[in-house]
Amino acid sequence: MKQLLMIAHVFPPYGTVGGSVRLVKFLKYLHQSKSKWKPTVLTLRDDLDLLLVGRNSTFSLEEIPDNTDIIRTNTAEFRIPALSNRLLRTILRKTMLLFAKPADWYLLIPDDNRLWNWHLLAATRKLFAKTKYDVIYATAPPFSTLLSAVKLKMETGLPLVLDIKDDWVIPERYHGLKRFRMPLEQRMESECIKSADQIITVTKQSQVSYRDKYPQSADRIVYIPNGCDVDEYKPFWENPPEKYHKFTLVHAGVFSSRRDLSCLFRAIRQLADSNATFAQNFEFLIIGRIPTDQWFSIQKRGISQYIHSKKYLPRREYLEILSRSHLPVAINYNIKTLIPGKVYEYWGSRNRMLLLDSNDSAAADLVKRYNLGDVVDPNDEKGISESIYQAWLNYQKGVHEQVGTEGLNSFDRKYLTTLLENVLDNASCKL
Repeated sequence: MKQLLMIAHVFPPYGTVGGSVRLVKFLKYLHQSKSKWKPTVLTLRDDLDLLLVGRNSTFSLEEIPDNTDIIRTNTAEFRIPALSNRLLRTILRKTMLLFAKPADWYLLIPDDNRLWNWHLLAATRKLFAKTKYDVIYATAPPFSTLLSAVKLKMETGLPLVLDIKDDWVIPERYHGLKRFRMPLEQRMESECIKSADQIITVTKQSQVSYRDKYPQSADRIVYIPNGCDVDEYKPFWENPPEKYHKFTLVHAGVFSSRRDLSCLFRAIRQLADSNATFAQNFEFLIIGRIPTDQWFSIQKRGISQYIHSKKYLPRREYLEILSRSHLPVAINYNIKTLIPGKVYEYWGSRNRMLLLDSNDSAAADLVKRYNLGDVVDPNDEKGISESIYQAWLNYQKGVHEQVGTEGLNSFDRKYLTTLLENVLDNASCKL
C-alpha cells in the first residue's frame, strides 16, 4: 500500500454539498476499487462552530469508508461561543461578522482560513514522524491550504498534488479596495503551481487558462472534472417516481448572497401575477440554506409563499426530489471557468435544467453540448420567464422531456477516481 496524505479544510461535517463531496467520493471509490493508495485525511475538528464556515454536510460522513484515517485538528479561525439563547447567539454572530469580514478581506491573505495553517503544519509534522507518506494531496479553496502544502513539500521533498476546484487569481475576485491583494496572490499562486508535481483542474477551460498562465508547468496541469454517481441514478431511470402534483422548480445548494437573483424573483412574480393557474400550482424547492438577505429579497418580491426550503438531505431522498421535480435550476457565479457541481447531478436526474449563466461560460458549453436545457443570462428577466413558462406549458400537457445520458459515463465519479489514481501514480514516480 502507498500512503496518501489528503489535506482538506472543507470536509464533513463542514462545507456545502459541493465543497465536501468531491473528496468524499474519491475516498469512497478508492476504497471500493481496492486501490493501492491508503488515504489519511487531515482536516478540522468536527465540534467547532466556526463563524465563516457552515456545518451542514454531516450526512456525507456515511459515505466515507470506515477504515479511513481522519486526523482532526484545532484551528485559530473565528468561532462563535456556545450560547443556549438563540437571540443572543444571533446578535453575537452579526457583531462578530462586522469585524471578521473586513479582516478576511483586507488582512488575512489569501483567506481567513490561513488561521488554520499553524495547527495544520504541527499536526502534519507529527504524522510524518510516525508514518512514511508517498504523496501529499491538498485541495482548494481555501487557497491558504495550498501554501501550507507547498511548505510541507519543501520540508519533506515529497511529491505534491494540488486539486484546485475554483480558479484562484481571476479579476472577478478582486474589486474596490480588495484590488491591492491581486499582485500578492499572483505571487502565491505562482509559487504553488511551480512547486506542485501535478495540478488538477475541474474544467477544461481552467486547465487551458492555467496552462496559458504557466507554460513551464503545462505538462503537469491535468483535468479531472466533477461528476455524479451514475449507479445511484439507475434505479430512478428504471422505475421513475411520480412527478410532484404541483409544477416544481428545485435548486440544490446555498442560495448564495454573492449572486444577484432579482431577475429570477421578478420572473416568478410576473408569471404568478399573469396566470392564476400557475400561481395555484407552482412551488420552488431550495435544498440547502437561504441566506437572510436573499430571504428578504424573496419577501420583498412577494413570492415567499412559493418558496420552500429543506435542509441538506441524505442522498436517496435528495435524488428522489430531483427526479420528481420538473425543472432544476442552477445559478452560476460570474466566473467563466466554473461549472457548478449540481449541473452533473441535475443531468443524472434526466430533467431538462435552467442554467442562469453567461452564454460563453464553461457551464453553458457543457449544457449546450449535451442539450441538457436552457442557458439564460441571470440578468435576462424575460428569458428566464420564457424558459420557466415553456416548462410550465409542458407540465400542463403532461409532457416531460428527458435529456439523454450519452456522455454521462465520462463524468461518473467511479471513473474519475481512476483518473485521480493515475495522477497520484505519476506524482509518486518523482520520488
